[in-house]
Amino acid sequence: MNKLILIMILFCFTQCSIGIDKSMDLISEREEIILNEFQKIRNKHKAITEGISERGKSILLCLTFVKKEDSTVFKNETVGFYQTANSTIIGMNKPSEIEVLKTKGLALTDNKGRILVETTINNNNSFIFMEIFETNPKSGTINFKQYLTQRGIDFTLKSDEHFLGNIKKTKEGKLVCFITIKVAE
Repeated sequence: MNKLILIMILFCFTQCSIGIDKSMDLISEREEIILNEFQKIRNKHKAITEGISERGKSILLCLTFVKKEDSTVFKNETVGFYQTANSTIIGMNKPSEIEVLKTKGLALTDNKGRILVETTINNNNSFIFMEIFETNPKSGTINFKQYLTQRGIDFTLKSDEHFLGNIKKTKEGKLVCFITIKVAE
């Protein structure tokens, strides 16, 4: 009986962790320059999510919004950012209408399609919902490679509503992620 329990525990452990690579590379010199440029953008192009004091790791998301068809930037687009307090599934509702939200923030893309988001992530809350007001689809989810299995990564890459981020670290140990969000008009 004890062997059966041990086998079940080992099976669950290996199945739950297979394919998850939580390693994080250091940002390159070029990415460091890009991060510095993002940090200099005006406040209306930054979203510091409410609830930033939630337990977890602080992360900067350097997002660039472009049109999927021709890669031109989305200028002056309003984007809402939302997170739940745990792994709650939002489903078909608009993220802004969900009552279990932990954090939320709102920003406007600049003339280069950029928004800087400061938020937190942890094992229970490792994705961010977006509501992009003038696009189709109007909502999307940012998922992070370090919190997904290979199956999750494959799903994210095939979806028009999910965007994959690869978390990296600065020399000082701060977490940062650069993502180009390609959306249809």
